[in-house]
Amino acid sequence: MKSFGIGAVAAMTATMTTHPLDVIKVRKQLSSNITYRGLFNGLPDALKRQVFYSGIRFGLYDVIGPKRQLTEGDGMALAQLNTELAFLDDTYYK
Repeated sequence: MKSFGIGAVAAMTATMTTHPLDVIKVRKQLSSNITYRGLFNGLPDALKRQVFYSGIRFGLYDVIGPKRQLTEGDGMALAQLNTELAFLDDTYYK
């Protein structure tokens, strides 16, 4: 449970610092005339996502991680799974 909380807080801190920068980047890509109003629009939803996504990921690591011995081929499979999960997560929230 401790890892769940620490992981969630770490992910939320990262989201709070990078979310406004991501909003600026997207607005610049869409238009040359940008405003800086509403930089934090959508932040509550992004924070909720991080609590569950990263909190569960860090929390489960304490349970599963020490018991799991990775082989050389497992690393690539886990990287591919993580990429697919990130893509699905990103697609779902847009």
